[in-house]
Amino acid sequence: MLLRYLVNAFSLDMLSLGPGERRFRLVVRELSVEEFCREIDYNSLPVPDIPACRVGHESTLRLINDLCGLQYRMGYNCSRSDVYISSYPVELIIIQIAFRLKEGEVVDAETLKHMVRTKNIRFLKVVVDSS
Repeated sequence: MLLRYLVNAFSLDMLSLGPGERRFRLVVRELSVEEFCREIDYNSLPVPDIPACRVGHESTLRLINDLCGLQYRMGYNCSRSDVYISSYPVELIIIQIAFRLKEGEVVDAETLKHMVRTKNIRFLKVVVDSS
């Protein structure tokens, strides 16, 4: 079964590495806003295909809800918890700021909307598989 997550970042720390060499295959695809919304639309996806929401910021959830017409809510159908990938394959649907924020900078939903318009937010699908 393919595990799916909606996240606001991707890091190698998500992978179960352990000692020695591990090989993974990553397939990365940039998504349009419309494709991103289809990938996370819990109203139209079969239950096993609905991604587990692990977005850690309220402003990002508000942006997702505004863009996609959804109702993701922290503590209800989304949680701020780490993703550790230990079984494969896994699909990550990612909304990510395309540059590093300044230390301690907090971005509100309106700024995030502006970032979407100026292409400073990326929408990605990453499939992680062991090889």
